[in-house]
Amino acid sequence: MRVLGADDLVLCSGTVRRAALPDTLRAAATAGFDGVSLYYDEYRSARADGWSDASIRTLLEDCGLLVAELDGVMRWLPDDDTGPAAAEYVDVAAALGARSVTVLESRGRRIGEGLSIDAAGEAFASVCDLAATAGMLAHLEYFRSSGIDRSATAAAIARRAGRPNGGVLCDLWHHVRGPDAGRPRFDDVPVLAVQVSDVAAVRAPDVRREMIHGRLLPGEGSADLVGLLRALRASGCDAPIEVEVYSEALAALEPDDAAARARAAAVTVLEAAGLR
Repeated sequence: MRVLGADDLVLCSGTVRRAALPDTLRAAATAGFDGVSLYYDEYRSARADGWSDASIRTLLEDCGLLVAELDGVMRWLPDDDTGPAAAEYVDVAAALGARSVTVLESRGRRIGEGLSIDAAGEAFASVCDLAATAGMLAHLEYFRSSGIDRSATAAAIARRAGRPNGGVLCDLWHHVRGPDAGRPRFDDVPVLAVQVSDVAAVRAPDVRREMIHGRLLPGEGSADLVGLLRALRASGCDAPIEVEVYSEALAALEPDDAAARARAAAVTVLEAAGLR
């Protein structure tokens, strides 16, 4: 069975955010992507529109696509009260044949302060064990407004969990805009997934709004994406490259056009890095 690897490109659905799940899949296939990253809420919307798990898998197969990961919020930490239970979230990912699940702390509960690293590690280990039953990976995503706001914290939780299928998702936009400040070193971070977009040269006054509406296509901003991608590969990361560009400019385009521009930009950067 084919699995997504280092030579594959993945379209994150947020890049074509106006599209319903079936239209996202068709746009990704038309643009030449190998896989897609989908949100739990998109899956639920598709099910509400009459799509079954079997029909979604058939469309994926018809489009020649694999699911890189299921993204979104789940209940996994003590006292979490938002999103589906971890077991339900993982079951959906397994039904889609996903490579992995993304694990987020989205309430701003600082790990190491209000919640210990040990407690977070134990909770993450439970998610990893659920994912392992379906042969999937689990990765923690760090971002500045999260209680897991930097790569070192995410890596520490993954180490506490001690699961071979557990690690970290590195979204390079967050890596540059957050406390890591674009540090081009990942030898101490078990990176299992990589998302790529670019940052404007001048930080917006409202960074959260910039995160959701003002990302740039790879190569159109000031981030050293070439250096960061080379550093990731040098560290041993062999994850597929995912393009995630939350942008008002892209959202105004038809999904096929947005997807095509995203893939072309990513290929240009990867070629410049000598990785394609």
